[in-house]
Amino acid sequence: MAVSWLARRLRAYRNRRPAQQRGQTVVEFALVLLPMLITFLTVIEFSFLLFSWVLIEHSAREGLRTAITGADIAGTSPATGANRITAINTAVNSATAGLPRAGTDITVSVSSWANNPFASTETANDPGNACWAVQVQVVYNYRPISPFFTAITLNLPLTAHERGLNEQFTGCGT
Repeated sequence: MAVSWLARRLRAYRNRRPAQQRGQTVVEFALVLLPMLITFLTVIEFSFLLFSWVLIEHSAREGLRTAITGADIAGTSPATGANRITAINTAVNSATAGLPRAGTDITVSVSSWANNPFASTETANDPGNACWAVQVQVVYNYRPISPFFTAITLNLPLTAHERGLNEQFTGCGT
């Protein structure tokens, strides 16, 4: 009995509203929907951007850790030349496994400085000898996931670099 009374009251209330008010509700919803959708997509996009940046920073630290220990791919120390570069690239790529298109959009560069850290001539694409300064730089071309931001920019380069001193894995002074 109480349910039928409530249903009758709701029907009466609904019928009292003019058709203009029902149309006004639809228009207000349409006006509010677009800004809410843009805000929602912006929050999601910046969350992915922040996640990517943190992962790139982490991968640069992992690459530097591999560089300063002098380890090769198998983890044996010391490694030389191309083996260390390959080990650094492997460490960076494994640290960025969670990124979309990580293998194609990531660039790793390694530089070293002899004697006076970061003041003398830079040696590119070389992790250096023991006690040398070394830098690992990782660049990731972030591509937006939402079509709204893809229309604004195609990619956004995220760069991270870490610097440190190589350990004394072969003795300093060489």
